[in-house]
Amino acid sequence: MGDRKFYLYRRKSGVYYAELLSQDGLRVLYRSTGSKNRDTALFAVAGWLKEGIPIKGRVKPLKEAANFQSAMKYLKVGDLNEAQALEIAQELKKRGLLAFGISSASQGNQVFVSYLREFWCYETSAYITDKKMHGKSITRRTCRCAQNMINKDWAHFFRDKLISEVTRQDLREFGFSLRERLAGKSINNVLSVGVKALKWAYQEKMIPENITEGLGGFTGGGKARDILTEEETEKLFNETYWNDKKAYAAALLAETSGLRNGEIRALRAADIGDKLYSVKTESGNIQNVYMLFVKH
Repeated sequence: MGDRKFYLYRRKSGVYYAELLSQDGLRVLYRSTGSKNRDTALFAVAGWLKEGIPIKGRVKPLKEAANFQSAMKYLKVGDLNEAQALEIAQELKKRGLLAFGISSASQGNQVFVSYLREFWCYETSAYITDKKMHGKSITRRTCRCAQNMINKDWAHFFRDKLISEVTRQDLREFGFSLRERLAGKSINNVLSVGVKALKWAYQEKMIPENITEGLGGFTGGGKARDILTEEETEKLFNETYWNDKKAYAAALLAETSGLRNGEIRALRAADIGDKLYSVKTESGNIQNVYMLFVKH
């Protein structure tokens, strides 16, 4: 290369472009001189070589640009292992050139489904511990529901895929697959299990991008609702058809009080009054009952 510091090219538009070279012949920069006159273009390049290259409002010395290009060339052709990549990132952070925290890339190599199960484990989840420390409550019931959704839906679809391999398109296709049997609200409930976990993974620098950002929810769908037949109603309130006695009690409560599912699930033992009231039933009988207060 000798002492050649740049080449000048004329584009079809007539404007001259300069290709600046470092001392070892690396291409440092290729940019327009903004001039169709060769002498003016040469003058502009001479100024760059002497004063520095104006980039986005600041002048960058040619040596600085050359060092950057040399580093990028090494990164592109060199074989980096995880430890070396971490060392480079830590050095950039030390110089104030990297704002986010540094964590081992191996965290993103966990199996996604295993990560979900760990994330929603009430006893060991770092996410749940963090929420508790900040005064927010996540119940064991919430975690059990999440684990059921993971085993029933997420595990079947994602199988052995790693966290770092999950994409926005994967989440969309997963939602579409649920649409075949679930209503929009139920799909969103299932998706929230993974969305919260992926957001946390991004915040903790386990993955480089928040792939859930702007991900739309689902509406409508599901099976059409209809009025129960007499036979179905008889079975619904026949205790022998219920395996879960709590669910049976909830069904009776809904039938007699008109409370909705969420209102019943929020009831606590303290919501049962301690004073008896006499009421007349539909059959005309007088019966003493306790008042049920819906407070939550």
